[in-house]
Amino acid sequence: MAVSSSMWSNLLLGLVFDKFGPRVTKSISLVLLITGALLMGNAHYRENSEGIDLLLYGMILVGFSGPGIQLSGIHMSNLFPEATALVACFIVGGLQLSFLIFTLFDLACVHLEMSMVTIFEVYAGVVFLSLIGTVLTEPDTPFEVIPSEEHELLSPMRLPSVFKEEEVSLLLSTPELDKYRKRHRLPTDEVFFDGDLHNRSFRTQVLSKPFLLVVFYFSILSLWCNFFLGSITGLLRWKGFPESEVASLLAKLAFVLPSSVVFIPFVGYLLEKCGYTYSSVLCTVVALCFTVMLSSMSTGWIVAGFVTYAFFRTIMFPLLFAYLGHRFGFQHYGALSGIAFCIGGLVGLLQTPIAAIEDFQTIGYVQVRDVVCF
Repeated sequence: MAVSSSMWSNLLLGLVFDKFGPRVTKSISLVLLITGALLMGNAHYRENSEGIDLLLYGMILVGFSGPGIQLSGIHMSNLFPEATALVACFIVGGLQLSFLIFTLFDLACVHLEMSMVTIFEVYAGVVFLSLIGTVLTEPDTPFEVIPSEEHELLSPMRLPSVFKEEEVSLLLSTPELDKYRKRHRLPTDEVFFDGDLHNRSFRTQVLSKPFLLVVFYFSILSLWCNFFLGSITGLLRWKGFPESEVASLLAKLAFVLPSSVVFIPFVGYLLEKCGYTYSSVLCTVVALCFTVMLSSMSTGWIVAGFVTYAFFRTIMFPLLFAYLGHRFGFQHYGALSGIAFCIGGLVGLLQTPIAAIEDFQTIGYVQVRDVVCF
């Protein structure tokens, strides 16, 4: 339920983001996060499932708040027009560091002998300080990319600003420059070009081919991304590993996931230099690689699969968020990203019938076939 609330909150908080801006969206999300943390800290074991399950409600609120906090920060990448994809990658990839909070909680509980109530109260206090900073400093409207005035031929000299914004300079429509554009255009979203969709009407954007294609792509990959986290314990036990080995491998996975932040600079560089099409191809290939590695009975290959999976996550989410901002702008950014995650959440319901197969060799075959066919 917590995962589902996280997926669906992208649309609800996305609509809030489009209507009220980053300050209100992030403030609401932080209030929900504080409330969820306090509920989780005061949760207790319920005998015979009696009483209110504060842990469940707390997890739902924490899961619901996360996307709003992340969504409110993506527009900051527009402050860096020369490297918007790289900065967006750092913002989205920073979410991976959130896995460290569980390690810190465990260390505080074991070595400092702090109670869970105290740990979550301290955490809520830190988030409250962030809330104050958000109210004081966060903008009410998303930052937009400042259009570059540099000549397309990358000349150090600037063109004289004698034309109005809605007019097109004759210098930008010569046959020589048309040839230059074709030679130097990155194979990004132009592969499925559907006109200029930047800050167009919501109907035009949501029904465009680029948006429908990226949503379909994201839904397929997010299905296998989330299925991995939900089934990894069952997969390791299905392989016949003893419980001690399963626990050891899961501990390594818990270390690998937050450590994947080391991939962020490379992913950002890839998006900037190679474009979104090549980045999508690489993301798909990496998904195939971690699937094949996890089919091995060797613990070494399984750990390598964990690392490859972490790299896959580091590519997939920044790719979606950066592409939406680059291709459609931020006028309807919240709603578009929310729709993408909602459809991904609906497709993610297939995890239940897939898990019911209980034969991970068959599941692996289905996964590889789906990704290859895509």
